[in-house]
Amino acid sequence: RRRRRRREEDKKKRSASYVPATAYACSKTALTMLSFSYASRALEDAGRCVVCPVLADPGLVDTAINREWPAALRFFYVRFARRLKLLASPEDAATLVCRACFLDPDEKKMANASP
Repeated sequence: RRRRRRREEDKKKRSASYVPATAYACSKTALTMLSFSYASRALEDAGRCVVCPVLADPGLVDTAINREWPAALRFFYVRFARRLKLLASPEDAATLVCRACFLDPDEKKMANASP
């Protein structure tokens, strides 16, 4: 019994230390920094660019990334984001990212232009 209880307590501690939303935020930040680094190198080596970095943010996507949130908070987040039409389906978000990757270079310039 003690072993089982100790295993269960250890399992709870391990699962409490890993938060998928935090891991996602860290990986998103790292990829953003990497993209900017590649883009700056591509600008320095104009004419020799073989890789064109694309950084696309699809916005709020209806996934289970926030499943650790309290149920009430997740309910209101999803409900209001849907009502305000800010919550995209995973399919719509993937379509937006793919479109960003396969735009013509001229269209990319237009998409990056400041208003």
